[in-house]
Amino acid sequence: MATRRTGIVLLGGAVILALVAFFLSQSYVSSAALSANPPKQPVAVASDDIPVGTLVTPAMAQSAAMSVPPELYKVVYLPPGEAVKGVAVRTIKKGEPILAGDLLPAESANSIAPLVPLKTKSGTATADVVGGLNLPLNRLVAAPPAVRPHDHIDLWAGGVGPNQPSLQLVLEDVEILAYNGDAAAPNGFDVAVTVEQLDRYLFFSNQGAPLIITVRSSQAPPK
Repeated sequence: MATRRTGIVLLGGAVILALVAFFLSQSYVSSAALSANPPKQPVAVASDDIPVGTLVTPAMAQSAAMSVPPELYKVVYLPPGEAVKGVAVRTIKKGEPILAGDLLPAESANSIAPLVPLKTKSGTATADVVGGLNLPLNRLVAAPPAVRPHDHIDLWAGGVGPNQPSLQLVLEDVEILAYNGDAAAPNGFDVAVTVEQLDRYLFFSNQGAPLIITVRSSQAPPK
């Protein structure tokens, strides 16, 4: 009798294990199927080109249906809406997904540190960057032309004395990293500078020289 009871218990246990194994296998198959054919989800994509350094807002994104693995949705691929907010660390082309890794916290808009490169071109050579320099536009004697992040500019200084040349080049071919203030009406441009460039800028700035910004042509031949 005991042997029969033991056999029934063992048979029942085997049935339970078989059921557990069946449900686990079904779960694995379902998970594998999802990975192979992920469902379409509403994903935030750029409504227009977004330059690096731009403070991205939900209004700059639109919804597009994309096949995204569930484990990556809302972690890597952002849904349209309030999650789309932060400072772009790369240029995001129109129609490209806006990924979580593309955006720094929105508070970074108050700091250009993440955008300052370690090196920059100085003439024909590459030199170490000493830091980001803000060019306050209220120091200019003429309104600056319209520019965007990544545009290259020259900064000129007018003469401050009778024996000084009428115009001297202060910063040559420097790249705009970001705007200071509203992009539509900025109060300054942030640029990456070398030690020599900073020293030259401070010299003319301390002299009270009038400053002028010119924009380089994007079609200019490389040096």
